[in-house]
Amino acid sequence: MVCYFARDITERREAARESERLHRALALSQKHEAVGRLAAGIAHDFNNQLMVMTLCAELVGDSLETDDPSHREILDLLTAGKSAAGLIRQLLAFSGQQILRPTLMCPDTAIEQQRRLLSRTLGEHIRISTESIDGPKSILFDRTQFEQVIVNLAMNARDAMPQGGTFEIETCIVEVGTDFHEDFATLRPGPHVLIKVTDSGSGMDEETLARLFEPFFTTKGNGGTGLGLATVYGIIKQSGGSIWASSTLGVGTTFRIFLPVGDGAAESVESVDAEAAHSCLTGSERLLVVDDDEMVRVLVSRILRDLGYVVFEADGPAEAIEVREEIERRGEPGIDLILTDVVMPDESGPSMIRSMSERFGPSRVLFMSGYATDRIKEEDLSASDFVLLSKPLGRSVLADAVRTALNP
Repeated sequence: MVCYFARDITERREAARESERLHRALALSQKHEAVGRLAAGIAHDFNNQLMVMTLCAELVGDSLETDDPSHREILDLLTAGKSAAGLIRQLLAFSGQQILRPTLMCPDTAIEQQRRLLSRTLGEHIRISTESIDGPKSILFDRTQFEQVIVNLAMNARDAMPQGGTFEIETCIVEVGTDFHEDFATLRPGPHVLIKVTDSGSGMDEETLARLFEPFFTTKGNGGTGLGLATVYGIIKQSGGSIWASSTLGVGTTFRIFLPVGDGAAESVESVDAEAAHSCLTGSERLLVVDDDEMVRVLVSRILRDLGYVVFEADGPAEAIEVREEIERRGEPGIDLILTDVVMPDESGPSMIRSMSERFGPSRVLFMSGYATDRIKEEDLSASDFVLLSKPLGRSVLADAVRTALNP
């Protein structure tokens, strides 16, 4: 006699799939955390050195005639410096180590404003299509980072469509509930803006799709860094959203980005007359530059003196307080603006500013930093009443920031 036994293993298979999904998510998170620690460890010192190289190159370039053979080399040096700085910013972005400046913005408006840039990025052989469903919508997001997300996705789509195709961006409002897709289990229930980015390219197999957001993973051989989509992943996660990719070989790829709906109306973007905005960057105010890196401090001070400012220097909080005490003792006018590094050996820049405010009264402040450590986040420098300049910064950015801070 033959006996047959049947057992329902549906729950076991579902549990196995859930375990595998959680394992992949944990592995990806651990990889991002490891690269984040690496980036944080090198970014501050590396960006200081890049800033010195950039400022020195600009100063040397100004002393040369445009037809001087060395002028081209100086421009190449500046280009290489900007590229290196961009690489560090990418590392910090996907590892969640950047200070973001979120504002209420309309993604539809931002996408339309990027359309010309997207056309150049994708090329004439790729058609761009955008659609906004549910009308105007708001998200709380860093505008610059939003643009970087869209451009990186566009570049990924371009590489998947060498013979041409269609690149589509669609936005709508979705309600995230407890029964929502398992890949978005970390999303809080409530209304979200869904940004769906689709290409009609070559698509990906399951193995590639599973590693898509890994740092340094690339299918381009020596032609890619593997940071583009990892950067997108980090920016979205740091901004409280989630991203998911689906793909079919020979059909195309779709990225779905979920971002919480922002409260209130999105800010309007006003056009700025660049010539008028930068027409007067000189001044005669009294500035205090505080940075423990001597080369950075000396170069920043030199540039500001060349612009007409009276500049005092200090290598840290202790010397900065001594400088201000000496100014008071001599009965001279006070300090109009303090430019200070955030992370210094003995005391943080924000802590120093609080101590100074208690002793000398409030001061206008510009913070400078090469990366966003936990200390920066604890000091809440993301608040709108602080201005944080990211190192490395060039001379024009420095001059503009100082003049803006003095004439808010």
